[in-house]
Amino acid sequence: MLGGETTVATETDSAVDGQRTEEALVQALALAPFPVVILDPEGRLRWLNEAAGGWFGPEARPGLSRSALPGPLGEALFDPPEELRWGESERGRWLQVRRRPLPAGGRAHYYLDVSEQRTLRAERARLQDELAQHITRDALTGLPNRRALLEGLETLVTRSRRYGNPFSIIRLRLENLEAVERGHGPGSRDRVLMAVAHILRDKLRWADQVGRFDREEFLLILPETDGPSARQLLRMLRRRLRSLAERGLDGRPFELQVRFGLAAWGQGDDARLLLERAAEGLRA
Repeated sequence: MLGGETTVATETDSAVDGQRTEEALVQALALAPFPVVILDPEGRLRWLNEAAGGWFGPEARPGLSRSALPGPLGEALFDPPEELRWGESERGRWLQVRRRPLPAGGRAHYYLDVSEQRTLRAERARLQDELAQHITRDALTGLPNRRALLEGLETLVTRSRRYGNPFSIIRLRLENLEAVERGHGPGSRDRVLMAVAHILRDKLRWADQVGRFDREEFLLILPETDGPSARQLLRMLRRRLRSLAERGLDGRPFELQVRFGLAAWGQGDDARLLLERAAEGLRA
């Protein structure tokens, strides 16, 4: 009450205020650098700013309903997903869509260009994948490294405890690579390691896992393989490695001293016990 008079707010006043708010919003967004679309309460396209016209083209005109614009354009304007790919494949961009209700009814759609952010996310994911490869792969041979091998071994132990499946491991250590390098020059150690890695990878089944367990040691994890079958594989590997040494490096034979340790899984074994039993063969 002011000066003896009473002022009563009416529904008409509220509607006018809402309309004024919307008009102010439209004026503010008319020159926004990102697309903005406004739908009226009946779901028709009421207004779009200059940026939206540039993105969606002349077919997007005020007054059109959803049924008048079937296909991708209608979806982009009336029912857009949270992220929308728009434009030709090479020139297309990714738009993130924000939906907001308006005070006077209807809603506004804001389209933010997030193409660079998506590119950065994809690049970050690629780099993370590469990093994971480096973490679980040996840089020289490309085989799984100690960490990956231990993870694979733990998984196999857990499965065998549950189902009783047999499996075996073989530890293979090269004993005299320093002497090989002295006799065949710098880099010959790495060449022998890569040649051995190739033999191991080439002669194992797809389900087997082989990796570089230590600097001069490889570990073979052999699912569904009992002790006798593992020993048969071991004999074959001995022959292949002997042949490698006879062929030599650059046609020059060399002596390759190799030790093997074998362990077959049994009830009560864990990864540590298996590795320790296989290591006994390396010390024999």
